[in-house]
Amino acid sequence: MAALSGFKAEIALSPTGSWASTGLTVIIKMFIPLTRSKKYPKKNPSHKLIVLLVALTCENTGAEQSQIPVFSTSTFSLIGEAKYPDNFSHYDYVNPNAPKGGTLNLAELGTYDTLNQFNSKGRAAYGLYWVYDRLMTRSADEPFTLYPLLARQLHYPASFKWVTFDLHEHARFHDGKPLTADDVVFSFDLLKQQGSPLARNNLRDVISATANTPYKVTFHLGEDAGKKALAAIAFQPVFPKHIWKNQPFNVALTLPPVGSGPMKVSAVKLGQSITYERVKNYWGGELASRKGLYNFDRIHVNYYRNLQTAREAFKIGQVDISYVFDAKAWHEQFTFDATRKKQVIKETLPFLRPPGMKGLVFNTRRSLFQDRRVREALLHLYDFQWINQHLMHGHAQRTRSFFAHTPMMATGLPSAAELALLQPYQQTLPACFFTTVPALPDSNGSGCDRASKSKAIALLAQAGWRLSNGKMAHEITGKPFTFTILADSFEAERLIMPFRKALASIGIQVKIQTLDISQYRNRIKTFDFDMVSWCFFHSPFLGAEQANSWSSQAADERHSNNLAGVKHPAIDALVNRLRQPLSYDDMVTTGRALDRLLLWGIYMIPQWHSEKVHVAYWQHIERPKTGRPFYPILESMWESSH
Repeated sequence: MAALSGFKAEIALSPTGSWASTGLTVIIKMFIPLTRSKKYPKKNPSHKLIVLLVALTCENTGAEQSQIPVFSTSTFSLIGEAKYPDNFSHYDYVNPNAPKGGTLNLAELGTYDTLNQFNSKGRAAYGLYWVYDRLMTRSADEPFTLYPLLARQLHYPASFKWVTFDLHEHARFHDGKPLTADDVVFSFDLLKQQGSPLARNNLRDVISATANTPYKVTFHLGEDAGKKALAAIAFQPVFPKHIWKNQPFNVALTLPPVGSGPMKVSAVKLGQSITYERVKNYWGGELASRKGLYNFDRIHVNYYRNLQTAREAFKIGQVDISYVFDAKAWHEQFTFDATRKKQVIKETLPFLRPPGMKGLVFNTRRSLFQDRRVREALLHLYDFQWINQHLMHGHAQRTRSFFAHTPMMATGLPSAAELALLQPYQQTLPACFFTTVPALPDSNGSGCDRASKSKAIALLAQAGWRLSNGKMAHEITGKPFTFTILADSFEAERLIMPFRKALASIGIQVKIQTLDISQYRNRIKTFDFDMVSWCFFHSPFLGAEQANSWSSQAADERHSNNLAGVKHPAIDALVNRLRQPLSYDDMVTTGRALDRLLLWGIYMIPQWHSEKVHVAYWQHIERPKTGRPFYPILESMWESSH
């Protein structure tokens, strides 16, 4: 042990909690400053604890030494260093001394029929994520880091082949029972076997979980797993085994669930309203990741048939806060007496999250939309410039990437690194794909762009469609070109109307079917639509979750997020690559190649996003004015004492 002179050594257990049969395992602890790249400069002058695991193995042939670096920390960052140091007291965007009490009244649209949001059975009630704590939690002002919650510390090797979490021993479920490693293992097995497609997909690269001790649990990851798989484990909710072991998980739940989070369900009118009550003796109330959050004693969520009804309820004080993403509505509907008298506070704040991709999705399972030339023709008829100017006060920006405002946004021609990923699939892509910069067609903003119409008609002709006597029909079958667009509100219908008019001008007949939100979501998740408006949100660090939106397997799996029915071997290869332990630069390159393929495929007509969020709230509600959260956080607000 002379080589260990000068270090404090401790005898350590293996990840599974037993002694290695071949010899002795020794942990040497030392403080080493973690450096950051220029792209992600260091934000806090803190150090992380690096644990170097030295395995001294003794065999008959002699002693053999191998070194395996193991990291031990209370935070987990996908990129660089966490914003907040290990000993932080609270997030910047909260008031740690916010008073507790009062009731927050919220509005939600449509209805709900289950209190289990982790399977695919029905539409879950809003707010259920307040009920369940997770091993680790995110902050709302940085995209890449997880902070302690149920787990106070984690340990993992540089290979990411396993991760061990040390649990808080005082964590409790709402019924007072202790939360232990057995509950964590049970929850993992439940989600992996019976969870939603997204949950199962996120955990696909996790092989097993083991309860080492009552408050230590180890997950074993597959060969191709990486940081993102570890993050998916850390963000796993934990269910009480003593309750769920005796009841089915993959059915709709109508009784209040038992969790370990800061709120619990106190009243349910199934489909109409749900009320949450602050847990007075919440076990995690003093954690830094919970300070200043969940300040209302009650949160009551009432369900309204449509958005207009919900806004009327807000105007008369039955709803306390309203987020508004429609610029026209913000300027025209939020000018009532209470706003003029300053009884309702109006704010326009920056929206700092990547916007995702909002647009009109083609269901390529329908024969009508299987020809890319047809999809491209309809893309040319979407006049964003006119819609923005006349219906949105000119405040919207066209979304031109599935990963807008992130490094994964495809720009210019494919880089050499992208080409290396795409060239194996060169036979499935046209030559122009490799020589064309991703771009959307722009109109002249007149609402009647002749050049756009001519281009659309020419593309349709190539695909076998002919315009005759004002009707677009297939030249062989004579079948007219007709389809239906689903909308979830009259406001959405209003924004689709100009597109329908443009289609009608070249003989395409479109019906807009407006449904309540529950019917709308059910039709979408069962792929029962021709075209639908949808938004694909994505993590700024892409991983296994992308398969749920773009893989061939997800295209055939009801309730997945592959609404368009995307099936392409190159896309499958890229989403599978995102499961692997990639460096950040490799992930960015893969994301750019994926973005390029999705844009080229024209699986949807990109619409718009806003870099601001409008929020109105009654004056008895207060919010913190510190920090820069991605958007105004409900959980950080409180009821004013004056």
